[in-house]
Amino acid sequence: MKPEVALQYLDDWMIRWRRFQTKEDFAIEEKFQFNRQRNYALTGLVGGMATLYTAAPSTIRRYFGPVHMFDIGIDVWMKKHLIRIFNSRQRYCPNGYGRIVAIALPSYIVLATLQHFDEKARWAMYLQQKTIFGEQARIIEKTGQVQEMLPVNMQASVSDKDKVIFGPVSPA
Repeated sequence: MKPEVALQYLDDWMIRWRRFQTKEDFAIEEKFQFNRQRNYALTGLVGGMATLYTAAPSTIRRYFGPVHMFDIGIDVWMKKHLIRIFNSRQRYCPNGYGRIVAIALPSYIVLATLQHFDEKARWAMYLQQKTIFGEQARIIEKTGQVQEMLPVNMQASVSDKDKVIFGPVSPA
């Protein structure tokens, strides 16, 4: 099963049973929330660079020049440098739908690739986790479906520091 599909099932189950989330589970989610933000930033960077690369030379000159009288030092150098980089040679400047594709396709490929590798790593971390969420992940991995009510001893599944949350086990 693809990690994205398995995590879709697991995420839905984890939202319903969020009271069993431990600190270790929260650490996984926190780490991958940062990774998602990083992926979005990199995708935006790729989209911005593709936008500049496919812009016409006149557009580049309009964006980065002419130099104003109060632009001094590094600002002037950066504007001249960017104009020289983008306008120094002939390049493909598509219009209309071609430009949309030339900007959106690389951005989408970058985002999909980064997200896939992160989801794969997140799924692997849940499979190794010794918590209730990790147990559910292993059940999904084995059977391909969510077991809605886990017949487990909660005290055996959680770490020692989180046993306080669930209280003492009453004899059945």
